[in-house]
Amino acid sequence: MSGLMDKFFDLTLAMLCTARRDGNAFENLNPAWERTLGWSREELCSKSFLDFIHPDDVPSTFAVIAKMDEGAPAVHFENRYRHKDGSWVWLSWVSVLEGGTYYATAIDITPYKQALATLVETNTHLKHFAYAASHDLREPLHGISGHLSLIDSSGLDEQSQESLGFVRQGATRMQQLIDGLTTYARISVPNGSRVPVSMAVILQEATFAVAQSAVEAQAAIRTEGAMPFLSVDAGPMSQVFQNLLSNAIKYRKPTKSPVISVRSVPVDNGWRFEVEDDGVGFDPRYADRAFAIFQRLHPRSEYEGTGIGLAIVERVVQLHGGHVGIRSQLGQGTTAWFWLPETRADKRGAG
Repeated sequence: MSGLMDKFFDLTLAMLCTARRDGNAFENLNPAWERTLGWSREELCSKSFLDFIHPDDVPSTFAVIAKMDEGAPAVHFENRYRHKDGSWVWLSWVSVLEGGTYYATAIDITPYKQALATLVETNTHLKHFAYAASHDLREPLHGISGHLSLIDSSGLDEQSQESLGFVRQGATRMQQLIDGLTTYARISVPNGSRVPVSMAVILQEATFAVAQSAVEAQAAIRTEGAMPFLSVDAGPMSQVFQNLLSNAIKYRKPTKSPVISVRSVPVDNGWRFEVEDDGVGFDPRYADRAFAIFQRLHPRSEYEGTGIGLAIVERVVQLHGGHVGIRSQLGQGTTAWFWLPETRADKRGAG
């Protein structure tokens, strides 16, 4: 059996090792170490493993060692190891201490870390671009709007007055689009802002925010199913419900008062929230365009809006680790939904 285990030890792609508690020195290393870091087994075993760790990661690694020394079960952590060529390799670890020996396995996650850093940098550039673009667009737009307000249309003929009206409408529309772009660019959900909160309370706040529109449309908003506690940023999540409820009210049938149903269902280690209406609906062939920014599925002449509401919904939900969807039929209403993951903290909060 030991021979078979030795083969597994040598052939596995993951980095496997044992290290002594006294001296923090490696005892056994499989060939994956040399493939990943470039150092030979002899070079790695000749020094303390702490000598290969990035200086910034030594304190956190010591903290993990202390946890294992105190009897903690298998722990997961990340740190950087120096490659023989001088570069740094990100490793993801699982380790345990038994009988004075550390047993550990690690995998190279450098490509993931690099991709994550690139994504963060790209998002930062996009935000800066959106801010700059909105500022640069607002300035000439304010000039246009200001001069339009100075024009006395009383002396113009009917065609000129109509043309002036189109220009004013265009300026107003442009202002709405710039405001929408700025709002979208500012969406953020910091990890520290997520705490277990009642989704029922968030829905209640959103319902209150659209109350005036609901009263004017004589809309009935019904809740089905118990709402869970989830770790979310309450402000942006309330905006999600507001946008979905506003759409359900806006795209109602002109001949009847709308009935809107909001329900929650536990699905796939999370919760799915649905907002269903009995409104005008839309052609299901265009469902994949519904959440795209500035996309509209109804004529602007019939329904006001910028086409950014559902894009904000998708952005907020994605930042919470969830996803969105929509289904509809012309004349038969629409159901927009989003799914959010449930964490251990959420389950404790619900209990």
